[in-house]
Amino acid sequence: MVLDGLQADAETCRNVTVTGGVARWRIDGGRFVDGLVGRDLLARTATVLDGHAGTPVYYLYVLQKDQYDWLAVLIAGVLLFPLGRKRLRTMWATRHRDQLPVLIAVWAAVTLIIPMTMATKLAYCIDPFFPVCALGVGCVLAQGLSRVGAQRGQWRRRVLVGVTLVALGIAEGKLLWYSWHKRDLASSTQGLVLAERRELAHRRVFASNWNHADRFVVEALVGARPAVTVSVKEFLSKSHAGDYLVSTAGFEATTLELVRSNRDHALYRRTDDLSSVSRRHIPPPHRGPARRRQGR
Repeated sequence: MVLDGLQADAETCRNVTVTGGVARWRIDGGRFVDGLVGRDLLARTATVLDGHAGTPVYYLYVLQKDQYDWLAVLIAGVLLFPLGRKRLRTMWATRHRDQLPVLIAVWAAVTLIIPMTMATKLAYCIDPFFPVCALGVGCVLAQGLSRVGAQRGQWRRRVLVGVTLVALGIAEGKLLWYSWHKRDLASSTQGLVLAERRELAHRRVFASNWNHADRFVVEALVGARPAVTVSVKEFLSKSHAGDYLVSTAGFEATTLELVRSNRDHALYRRTDDLSSVSRRHIPPPHRGPARRRQGR
């Protein structure tokens, strides 16, 4: 039975949670639990935190924006191979023996309805719904492709297979695009500082913002000290010779030297040595092939 396996998994999960909770309590007392329950659960449910407001249908918008390809497969499967009344009555009559549909329905309802009722809306809160959505798509595909009927129903299977192949191509294309534009180390801040790790060791590196991943690379892998500045003017007032700045735009300064740049970022070093760096415009990061100016 499905529930028997779930009960065993729940017991294992409970034991792991209790053991981890006791270990965490020994480290920082109740601070972790207070943040987890007080802020992440209760506060986000009752109030809007950090300006993340939204309507009750916010997660439906996120779902169709990010998973439109597989939603198309789901809708196509339901329309091409709808469940008949006889099938629905059979599923309802055998719900006590076949508990998997009940489990999937409860899972979908809980993971979708609870985030919709919370005041704070964050896109990743709908992540627990995606596995059950994938199960739904798989069930629809299995139902449509496993039906053996008359020759006149073959076109429905062909349409469903075609929609699925298109959705698969779109999904893989999105993954490749995201990997190239968002996860390409060569064009990231991390790749920039790693390429100059010897020069940056034990130095201060300024940027307008450091996320947790970039801060970890700068501190743990490069051995530098991350610092924050909101403008070049503030950087010049807070820094000293030998400090570095990660920026995304070019500017003019006599005491800044361009060290390295990639597609999206540039690394500058403050020199304060007017004899080594003449007054010039520091170019922005290279974003594509240079265009040659056409003469008249």
